[in-house]
Amino acid sequence: MAERVFGMKKEATYGVQSGTVPDWHEEVTSNKFELGDDPVTSTGGSRMIKQVRPGVMKPTGTTEGNVDLERIGHYLAAFLDNYFFTAGQNGFNTHEFWGGENTELSSFTGYATFDYFMKTIVGMLCDGLKIEVSDEFMTHSADWVYKDESSEDIDPKDFEEIITSGAIPIMFYDVDLKLNDAKPSAIMNSFSFEGKNNLNQDGTIGFGSRRPQLKASAQQREISLSLVSLMDKNSVDLIRAAEYGETQILSPSACQLLKTKLELDVKICEDAKRSMKIIFPECAMKVEYDAKDSDQIEVTWNLTTLGTGKVTLLNGKEVVTDMYAQVINAQTEITDTAVTGNSTVTANVRNGTNPVDAATVTLTDISDSSKTFTGTTDSTGTCTIATVPYAKYTVTATATGMKNYTRTTNLICDNKNENIWINMTPTA
Repeated sequence: MAERVFGMKKEATYGVQSGTVPDWHEEVTSNKFELGDDPVTSTGGSRMIKQVRPGVMKPTGTTEGNVDLERIGHYLAAFLDNYFFTAGQNGFNTHEFWGGENTELSSFTGYATFDYFMKTIVGMLCDGLKIEVSDEFMTHSADWVYKDESSEDIDPKDFEEIITSGAIPIMFYDVDLKLNDAKPSAIMNSFSFEGKNNLNQDGTIGFGSRRPQLKASAQQREISLSLVSLMDKNSVDLIRAAEYGETQILSPSACQLLKTKLELDVKICEDAKRSMKIIFPECAMKVEYDAKDSDQIEVTWNLTTLGTGKVTLLNGKEVVTDMYAQVINAQTEITDTAVTGNSTVTANVRNGTNPVDAATVTLTDISDSSKTFTGTTDSTGTCTIATVPYAKYTVTATATGMKNYTRTTNLICDNKNENIWINMTPTA
């Protein structure tokens, strides 16, 4: 059975994939993509359905998984409408993302596996993003709308070692919180972020098509945050400030609402070169709590982000935003340019258990059939094809006295060493 794997690649043109392989693959806890094409039916006055036609497609999807610093940048780039890249040293680069007034979001191609087949989803737009962390892994959940999809069979073995290396899932103890640039007086034990772009799919489908033809526009960006703590004497001042609107007062303010800056810092002790910072420059804060029996009182701090705070980018430019994120990782610039890199493919050709000598193995790029790479097996039935570029390939093999072989699934060369097994049968 295949891994439940998901990958992403930015598109140059909405609904058209750039290249055939994503920037990375990740194991996810959930992949769900559906066309939303309920059939249109009519009874014609009968108690039974008499007519049915295919309905309009309004495709949606959801992906869920653990957050790591190598891939979270692509989700932030999909959710927010501004991105700036700064090349670093020793292969580690800085990615900055922030929310602005653009209504046109970047579109992505997604690659989602379902045990025996893979869907290629084009025109993916991020409608919503959630990030949560309490006492285990930090998790993400992304909601998508998309344009169209296609499906192909896969060999589960191709996904056993395809996951990008260097991906350490973030734990709660890797995360530090600040309110107004200082550690909060209350011990916060849970954080959640939920953002919505409220993409407008209505009107994107016109006459002559069942599927979206226009990129859905982003409407109001809604971001809500929550923090949870247990009440103790150290949290009382913050509770009063959030409840009454001002600090150092013991009754409700006449007209004030508490505003605060919230910052989330992620640093992994095993990997100091990678980090993430998310800043919500100005938020309105409210607080909820209640006392039940003898239970310790749990306090929930609810924050609504405001588009009135300022952040200075690495290039010195000051922006007004409701959310800013900075990620340092080994990913290159998030771009629609095809991924580069090379793999080494080792082909093992057999007739049952017997090696096949002098077999010619050919790899053909599925997006450009003029690009082929070949190798010839030795007496052990093995050959190595070096410097195979990042792409998908069909695999064929020929040998004297053997039937021509064509692999039923495409080979994904993902900047790693690949091993393939070919079983040929005699012509007679």
